[in-house]
Amino acid sequence: MFDIMIFVLINAFWFTLIIGTTTLFILRTIYAYQGDFSLNEKLMIMFIPLSLGYYKYNQNKNMFSLIYRILVIVFFVTGFIAFIYIAYTELELMLL
Repeated sequence: MFDIMIFVLINAFWFTLIIGTTTLFILRTIYAYQGDFSLNEKLMIMFIPLSLGYYKYNQNKNMFSLIYRILVIVFFVTGFIAFIYIAYTELELMLL
């Protein structure tokens, strides 16, 4: 059972790091190039951390916005699970 927990925590870390970061960046890039934004605004949408640039320029609520928000929540949850793994490995069971 313990091995399954460690397996889930490690995979949550890699899922969040690789899949989450890449997916959200691709979605921000698609949104920036579909909209009528200046070059500076496009760069801000794509590269400002924590999706702050996206939320600053996203004024309308459409299906793309809903999908993006759901994915942000999913990757936040998996990121929190990954944080548990990092805390476990760094604190070496002192939390338990």
